[in-house]
Amino acid sequence: NVNDVDALGCTAIRLASSGQNDAARASVVRQLLTAGADPALAPGRGKTALSAAAESGNDLVVTALLACGERAALEAKDRTGYTALARAVCAGHVSTVRLLLAAGADASARDSTGTSVLKMAISVPGSQELVDALLPAISAADLDYAPPGGETALWHAAQSGFGREAVLRLLEAGADPEAASAGPRTFLTAAARSRWKPDLFRALLAHPRCPDVNTAAADGSTALHSAARSGNADMVQALLSAGADAAALKACGSTVLMEAAWASDDGATARLLVESGRAGYVGARNEAGHTALHIAASRGNVEAVAALLEVLPPQSESTIRELFDLVLASRKPMGIATLLAAGDTAWLASVDPDSKAKALLLAAKCNGEVLGALLAAGLEVGSWPPDCQTPLIAAAAAGCDASVEVLLRPEHAVAVDATDSSGRTALHCAVQAAHMTAALLLLQAGANACTTSSDGV
Repeated sequence: NVNDVDALGCTAIRLASSGQNDAARASVVRQLLTAGADPALAPGRGKTALSAAAESGNDLVVTALLACGERAALEAKDRTGYTALARAVCAGHVSTVRLLLAAGADASARDSTGTSVLKMAISVPGSQELVDALLPAISAADLDYAPPGGETALWHAAQSGFGREAVLRLLEAGADPEAASAGPRTFLTAAARSRWKPDLFRALLAHPRCPDVNTAAADGSTALHSAARSGNADMVQALLSAGADAAALKACGSTVLMEAAWASDDGATARLLVESGRAGYVGARNEAGHTALHIAASRGNVEAVAALLEVLPPQSESTIRELFDLVLASRKPMGIATLLAAGDTAWLASVDPDSKAKALLLAAKCNGEVLGALLAAGLEVGSWPPDCQTPLIAAAAAGCDASVEVLLRPEHAVAVDATDSSGRTALHCAVQAAHMTAALLLLQAGANACTTSSDGV
């Protein structure tokens, strides 16, 4: 029986339709068709022969199957609701897509989740060619279709890693950027959250169908807020050049500068706003009472902290202490160095002993330069509670050779054989973690290689 199925539910013609695009495979398919094979058979709502060929990009087989007319089951859907066209689109086979469309494939077809073929195309590398092939076959209504609670193809393209190239094509085709989308955002606030090529983003902003750059979302945020929070200084600059209002406030009172303080971009966006004079009142507070400086410190955004300290008047000791605690909590030691470099370090004297110890341990583990700055500012490591991890033990365990060198300087009077709660010395920790440079430094400083920890090691 030419239509028998194997253990996986595949017929002979279904198997013959998958694989490389060659004349021999197409010849086998034609022989099976002549023998009465049914290309529409898809036991268990699996793929038809046409869907299998389309997914493989096997244009010769697709052509042979389409010659069967209705027997090819052009619009048949598999268990996920994908048609042959959807399979070809998701696999990125542009020539196959064109073949299917020429045969009358429905470009408005949707899968079982309501996702359109156009939206599928946008998620594929090189999506602009697929979009170009599909657009002539899509009606205006389908162009702006969005599933319940979902987004249109245009919105999806604006936020997709592969789809941003297709945004201008969709706009030219008449896609409406104001069409319904999931959530309270605007088209530009959504688009500005992802990273665009600068020239492409500028082209979007210059397009006649692009919405006003200052249109606010439900929470009061504009595209400039979104771009600043995403840490893309090029997009922020493009929006400013297009007339974006740098003084706009979100409903929570957050400024554009505060959003930039959140960004993980080495402070580039915050510095751009400050240096361009577009940061507004840098001392403004949001509804939680936080300034951009507080936010940058809590995020460990060291460059943003430095940029803000450069333009702000000298901060009070209480404010610097607040910032110190925030930077410490972020576990970014360079933030501590930034605060130390901002001016008088007298405020360190009023920091509680526990915070001082945490700062020394943090710096000892990963940054000898910051550790040296803390010691130069008056913090002491010579006296440390017994049976606790000392900065030297922390540095040795982490393999931070620069910190070990700093701590072993004679002026710091560090007890080289001090032990932690397990009776381990710095030398124990360095050797156990195979940090041999640190171990050699400790031995040269007189560390005892014969000590035994509490568990006998």
